[in-house]
Amino acid sequence: MSRIIGALLGIALSFANGTAQRVAHTATGQRVRITSGKYLLHQRVGTLVGSWADSITVRIGVVPAESTLVLSRSVIDRLEVSRGLQRNTGRGALIGLGSGAALGAVIGLMTYEKCVPQGLLDCLYAPESRAQQAMLFGVAFGLIGAGVGALVGSAKQERWERVRSDDDVAWSIRSPPGGGIGVDVGIRF
Repeated sequence: MSRIIGALLGIALSFANGTAQRVAHTATGQRVRITSGKYLLHQRVGTLVGSWADSITVRIGVVPAESTLVLSRSVIDRLEVSRGLQRNTGRGALIGLGSGAALGAVIGLMTYEKCVPQGLLDCLYAPESRAQQAMLFGVAFGLIGAGVGALVGSAKQERWERVRSDDDVAWSIRSPPGGGIGVDVGIRF
């Protein structure tokens, strides 16, 4: 029984230790984004000036109108660190391809009319069925959508990673009503 308690206690402490290590990865000079309901800060971006166990100092704004805030970690609802700019060109192209192909197929199905030849080569390239027209429109609209999606996705966007704090993991050892020992572990996401 003592081995089980020791193992559960070790797991709980490793969770807490892992989050404390992640907090240490915020370095002076990094771009950070802060949310604090108490101080009406909603995803405010600034530069980390200093980081301590109980508080952080952040410079917000640009010269000459910049201000420095010292915030207790207990009032920070969310702290994120910038991981740089990235492009989503491939993802945008795939989204555009899928939505364009779906839209094209629907339009192709809805607008099909059987070709009635009135001359020698009038219906040479005309689709022979609704399915064939849906496929042709799907391919055409899909290619257009992929191009537009790639263009939209190529814009640079800043990627943010949440910094976990010690408050994100809570654990306790208790005695359940039936006897024995229980360990409660809660992780905030």
